[in-house]
Parts: sequence; C-alpha cells; structure tokens
Amino acid sequence: MQWYENCYGRLLIDNHIAESDPLLMSRFDPAQYVDMVKTAEVETAMVYACCHNGNCYYPTKVGHMHANLGGRDIFGETVALLRKEGIVPTAYYTTIFHNHSAKTNPSWRMEDPHGEQHGGRYWYSCPNSRDFREFTNAVLADGVPVSQLPHSVSFGGRARDTSENRLDESGVGRLPESSGTLDGIFYPGAD
Repeated sequence: MQWYENCYGRLLIDNHIAESDPLLMSRFDPAQYVDMVKTAEVETAMVYACCHNGNCYYPTKVGHMHANLGGRDIFGETVALLRKEGIVPTAYYTTIFHNHSAKTNPSWRMEDPHGEQHGGRYWYSCPNSRDFREFTNAVLADGVPVSQLPHSVSFGGRARDTSENRLDESGVGRLPESSGTLDGIFYPGAD
C-alpha cells in the first residue's frame, strides 16, 4: 500500500514568502514546525522546496536560494525531522509562477491572451521555453533531496509512481522516487 492510500491527515501551509523584509524566513525553526505538525496529528506534510517567488528553501548552485535563510537548508532539515517523527514528507516545487526566473530572464516569460506577463504579484515563466525547462530540471537535480521522500509523485492531486526527473517538452514535471507536487503546470488565461 502506498502512503497516499492510507494517509488522511495531510498538511500544506502556503509558503510563498518574499525577501523584501530581512526577518521573513530568517527565524524559521524546522523543529518547532515539526512539533506543531505532530501536535496536529498530521500524517503527511508538504514542504516547500521552491515557492512562486522562485526562492529555493535549500542551498542551490543553479536556482535562487531565499536570501533570508543565510544558507540554511530548511527544506532538508524539515524533511529529515518529519521522517524521524514518522510523518510522511512531500515536496512542493512551483513552475509557471516563478518570479525570479521570469524577472531575470525576460525571454522565458509567458503572456496570457491579454498580453499580461504576470497575474498580480506573480510572474509567468513559460514551460515551452527550452531554456526554462533546462533551468527547472537543473534546479530540481541540484538540491531537492528526493531520496529522502516516498516513492510517488502528485500532479494536481493525482498520485502516481514515476522514475524520471525532468520537465518534459509538454511542460509536465516529474520527480524521481519521490512524492511531490510540481505546481503551476497550466497556461494563464486559457479557458
């Protein structure tokens, strides 16, 4: 039986935290977080690897690490502590909403049918851009410690097994031997 067939107490705390205030995320305590998850009797918790701002929550040579973490691997620390407590960790990585890549690489941007390159505070990066796909694959390979996670992956709430680690030409992502969600695999403004 797979974890997703018997874990009913699930948790996702949105963590799209900007770097605008140096205090934001600087005092995040993985041990306190896991204690709260355990108190809530959660069976599986989704941990952010990369948010809509394009900030990675682990050291990366390819992507952009959240500046306020001071080099700390809060993703890896949190995953390890969850496992120690018997709580199934899953990973969250965003794709289309990816402020850092869209702002620093204008050729990777996607426009909606109205010519907008962002929806509110989040910019769109285009999965049809070969360079953006290669960047995303490199970031995933660079630091998400997927070997610590269960052996399945979730896309839009549908869990399935997979053995590939890539964002393919259709814009569909895969994490190897893991459980995670590649969020934002859509085309803004499309009906």
